[in-house]
Amino acid sequence: MSIENWNIRLKKHFDGLYQNVCNGKHRPIFILEHGLSSEEIHALQIDIREFISKRSPSSEDMLPWVVYATEIGYKFEGYEFWQTFENLTPGWQSKGDRNWIRSCFRKFNYIYEGANPAGLWAGKFTIICWPITHAILPIDLQRHLARILFDLRYQFSVEMFDDPNLLGGMIAERAWSANSRFQEFAQNSLLVGQIATALLVQGQDGYNSLILPSTLERIKRDLDNVRTARDWLKTASQHAQKVRLQGITRGRIGITPDPTLTVVGVKQLKELAIEPHLILQPVDINSWRVLLEMPDLSPLMNHFPQLKPSLLDSRCRVTGSSERWLARGWLLHGTQTITLQEWPESDEVLLTFENSTPLLDFILQGECLLKPGSILLFKIGSDTKGYQIDSLALRPGRKYIIVTISGLPHEKWLIPITLDCTGANAAILDMPDIIPPELEQFVTSIGLHLAKTILVEPAGLTASRWDGEGSAEWISSEQPGSVTYSV
Repeated sequence: MSIENWNIRLKKHFDGLYQNVCNGKHRPIFILEHGLSSEEIHALQIDIREFISKRSPSSEDMLPWVVYATEIGYKFEGYEFWQTFENLTPGWQSKGDRNWIRSCFRKFNYIYEGANPAGLWAGKFTIICWPITHAILPIDLQRHLARILFDLRYQFSVEMFDDPNLLGGMIAERAWSANSRFQEFAQNSLLVGQIATALLVQGQDGYNSLILPSTLERIKRDLDNVRTARDWLKTASQHAQKVRLQGITRGRIGITPDPTLTVVGVKQLKELAIEPHLILQPVDINSWRVLLEMPDLSPLMNHFPQLKPSLLDSRCRVTGSSERWLARGWLLHGTQTITLQEWPESDEVLLTFENSTPLLDFILQGECLLKPGSILLFKIGSDTKGYQIDSLALRPGRKYIIVTISGLPHEKWLIPITLDCTGANAAILDMPDIIPPELEQFVTSIGLHLAKTILVEPAGLTASRWDGEGSAEWISSEQPGSVTYSV
């Protein structure tokens, strides 16, 4: 197809999108919402490259060119945008003009009220900020956003989804845990909030047109290619979809909470820290037992007295164990540990009561799950046991166990071990004091990363739980003392 015909087709599409977006409610339009299939994108790229080999572009050809540049921005990995652009576009160096590309994006924004770059990064990179912004969520940033949304899931509220700037601000505050490119991306809090809102709640009442559905599905498909990111986003979405009725922010789809579980109740529930934890215990040099540490549930009865009959007089069983019913009141006398024989699914509730209630079901389905993700990381402590690390961060000179429900790659860095639990594979990763580049590349490829921040450790009043990395728990009535720091 000629560039002129591509321009006609894209103009018709964007004219229609501009007229219909949000049923008259303003929101910025992104060029990635061009509506082309993968085959059509490939055809457009071929036609663009043939065109530029013969003559220079003009303003009449604006739309094919901004779509072309945005597609490159979508796959941009933060290195050399223009070098990549020029390598993919023979003839551009002699016939193209970077400033002309920027003027095309500005013209698109004037006509269609498109998304505007913002933040310090946009002020510094005044040209490439346009295709990156209009790419909505470049592939290399998707995993970082999914992880941050997962980490923030318990703080979701209706107000955040009504005002994406609030959600975007929270993401920006949390962006320190991601790479520098994501930190720069998150400076535009309104933009990142709109994207996050679309990923979490688009399709629910009132959230139908934040991003063109076909474009949003494309981003989600790319997220699905990284299983860890897919699991993080799935879990965050489940929490977001339950943000209704007095701002309740926990639970799963299809479960209607008891009216007594108010915002105050949910806050108290979070403070009780009743989430189970996995521990790996060595049996011999190559074999490890999987233990599930179940918390004491007796504090639930103080906050929710109506749960007393179920907790006190009802037997329970743990998913993945022997499946036998355990004694009444088993979880009311301190922390209990049970051996798992089969690895549970990430969305499988770990605890079932014989005589449960809707409120108890709601609490368990929001709190009593394994942390999602296709890979889990355990740090081997001084007692030789493996303790799960939420951050998936590795430090030099430490020894870890990697657990995955899929197969482990054959790498010289990994020493396979046997778990006395079906459905999962494991290997020891012994981190050297000096990390070679190939090891860093490997751990990144499997969804882990190297810790490049200071280590903050609790001091003073002993924490009820400390993962040795970045997560500590105290009883809500206690006041932690101070922290110590080490690099």
